[in-house]
Amino acid sequence: MSKLKVVVDNDEPIVCMLNGRILTSEESAILTKMNSNFSHVIIGGKHRIMTKKMCPINDYKLAFETISDFSNNFEHLPSLAGTNRGKAWFKWN
Repeated sequence: MSKLKVVVDNDEPIVCMLNGRILTSEESAILTKMNSNFSHVIIGGKHRIMTKKMCPINDYKLAFETISDFSNNFEHLPSLAGTNRGKAWFKWN
């Protein structure tokens, strides 16, 4: 996958917010890392999260999960900005 590059006109830091809260650099780094593993797609008018899953036959396969199923994968991890990591990633821009 290609790397995302942000071009800014000035030297001001980029401020990321989620639910009206400014994210720390650590939280932004977590969400940025998640961006390399997950993608939001729309299939047949329905929102899905696409990811690679292990497959015993073909090594890897693409999986398309609902947003609630995707969020359930992060229930055991600490939240970001008071929100489940899966939901935080989906809402984050």
